[in-house]
Amino acid sequence: MEKYSKNLVAYCGLYCEDCIRYKDNIAENAQRLLDTLEESEFERYAAVKKKDVNSFKNYQLFVDVLKDILRLHCNRPCRVGDGCPTFDCQIVKCCKEKEYDGCWQCEQVEVCDKLDFLIAMHGDLHVQNCLIMREHDINEFIQRRYPPYTWNAGDKN
Repeated sequence: MEKYSKNLVAYCGLYCEDCIRYKDNIAENAQRLLDTLEESEFERYAAVKKKDVNSFKNYQLFVDVLKDILRLHCNRPCRVGDGCPTFDCQIVKCCKEKEYDGCWQCEQVEVCDKLDFLIAMHGDLHVQNCLIMREHDINEFIQRRYPPYTWNAGDKN
């Protein structure tokens, strides 16, 4: 029996279950907090309290951040949903056009500009994952994969 799901391996070499937007319940918590704030009319409270608590002057910015967190929520893996539901992914289109299971099958993976938008968040971790994927089966890759974000690059899964 397979320990991991192949459907959770994104075309770019990331593993969807590692993604904050997919695995964590941050969006649900943001929605719950927004609902609670609205029900309690906290905006009115903050308007009065901002005279004493300086940070309450930024209450609307706080609400806007919570709403942006909701917009980032992902509820289906890349492979199942034809890419991330929050943006148009050129990687998925490219892999499908070339009939690849993922970027690891492409000789250009280390220099492909379609992957460049991932660098800010992931460094080259997704490329390293693709190189691992070339050498190992899916279960072995998932066990050996690099962590998804640059801030946890020192943590090997």
